[in-house]
Amino acid sequence: MSSYNGPERRVMDAIRRREIEELEQLRDQVAAIVENQKRMIRRATADLSAPDPPSRQCSNCVHLFEEAVEIPNEDPDRLEPLSAHACRAFPGGIPAAIAEERHDHRRPLGGETDGLTFEPRNQRALRVVGEIDFGAAS
Repeated sequence: MSSYNGPERRVMDAIRRREIEELEQLRDQVAAIVENQKRMIRRATADLSAPDPPSRQCSNCVHLFEEAVEIPNEDPDRLEPLSAHACRAFPGGIPAAIAEERHDHRRPLGGETDGLTFEPRNQRALRVVGEIDFGAAS
């Protein structure tokens, strides 16, 4: 076993420090990749059990909650597949009349929290909702 003295030792120490830095960077890169893979798996798994998308009216409203929520269907008027969607106006689940586009929620339905009604996300959303033929859905 050889021992290094003076300049040789400083060079070897510098090489070791650089190798340690490279290993730490590699560890951080691997950790970032693993976290990204976990996120992708969570998304893929969530997509498998995701409820039907909300109505055009709801999906264009600023009050819609982004995440679906677990809501028991105790109301016979509520549309089951869409009952997993909730919003600030109906935190307990969006009523079937709105979910099925039988009611234009630019007007109150009744039972809304704080009297909230449809509020467009943007100008395009206002046009989309304006084109819905409310009451045409069976």
